This record gives sequence, C-alpha cells and structure tokens, in this order.
Amino acid sequence: MSDIKWKDSASYRRGQTDRTPTVWMLRLSRDINITVLTGHIYAPDVWVMHCHPWFDTHELGLPDTATAEEAQRRRRAKPCR
Repeated sequence: MSDIKWKDSASYRRGQTDRTPTVWMLRLSRDINITVLTGHIYAPDVWVMHCHPWFDTHELGLPDTATAEEAQRRRRAKPCR
C-alpha cells in the first residue's frame, strides 16, 4: 500500500491565496474513485468520504480540524462496501 497516490482535486478561484487542499482523490481503477474531503455542503464540519460506485457520502468521524493525512488513514481503515 505504500504506492498509494492521493491527488489534490480541490478547485480554486483565480487569485485565491490560500490553497490548502480540502479534497483528495484516489483512483483505484477507471471506474472506482475514493474521495475524502472537508467542507461538504451537507456535512461542513467533518471529513467525509465518497466511494463511487458503492456509496455517495459517508462521514469519517473526524472533525474538520483533522489533517488530510488523518482522513486518508481513516479511509484506509474503513472498507468501501
């Protein structure tokens, strides 16, 4: 699992000075993507995970003050199904 490559997939406005990533994506195959993010419209204060094609939004139980690395580790500890 050491070759896992998370990609910053946040969108930024032109001229935005704070570019702290809040959305990370891991592409497991052409059809399977895992995304961890904070600031979701329905869960703004916690990290959530999307795991297409199995489910849309799953709270990871981490506050938004947790780091992206903590959220990514939590994702690996929870199965997608």
